[in-house]
Amino acid sequence: MIRKTLSLLCVVMLLGVMCGCKNNHKFTVDEILEYMNEKYDEEFTYIRPKDVYQPTKESFEIFVASDKYPDEMIYARCLLDAETGEKRFCDNYVSYIYEDEVRDLLTELTQEVYTDAKVRYVPIYKTASTHSSEDIPTLEQYLSRTYSSISYMILLPDEHDETLYKEEMNALIEKLKEKKVVCSITIAYSNDRTQYDSFVTDDWPNSEHLIYKLHGDIRIGEDFEIEFEEWR
Repeated sequence: MIRKTLSLLCVVMLLGVMCGCKNNHKFTVDEILEYMNEKYDEEFTYIRPKDVYQPTKESFEIFVASDKYPDEMIYARCLLDAETGEKRFCDNYVSYIYEDEVRDLLTELTQEVYTDAKVRYVPIYKTASTHSSEDIPTLEQYLSRTYSSISYMILLPDEHDETLYKEEMNALIEKLKEKKVVCSITIAYSNDRTQYDSFVTDDWPNSEHLIYKLHGDIRIGEDFEIEFEEWR
């Protein structure tokens, strides 16, 4: 009886391993690299999966490298449609292609309203849900699409007049509308000079928001109107 039970357990475990292997072959690194190589006409190399949970039943998320941006980890994903079996791909490489242009534009528009502003803009890895390997948006298209996930932060010194926060924010929104920029903005007023002087503009720390004297989050949608606004 014991032998039969052990034999049955071995069969069950073997089937489980076989099923697990079969499931893992839903996605491959090569198919994501092929998508990236064809879309951007350059060679990408695999770095690692996004996290220890990859691949899942629905998707496979990885980081890849590009010779053009050797210090960056480019995000790419393959998503499986459970109903049709179709695979769709997306990535955030365009965020790096347009990084300098976007930063320069956001800085220019911001400092036309806030002359003492420090502007933080870096690409984030939440990215465009671009499904076609041929769909590389122009800069204008990238700026005006919700999927581009453009987010940036403005830090103002503690002596900046915070009573004008609403008036100045509206002036900035108008400038972003003129350029048809869809984005999320964080506007913060520092507590003191040290907080302002030590503010890093080329990194977005993965930590809780610092407590500022005044702190606002605003999101502009594809109709170029405010979708969300909160001050605290």
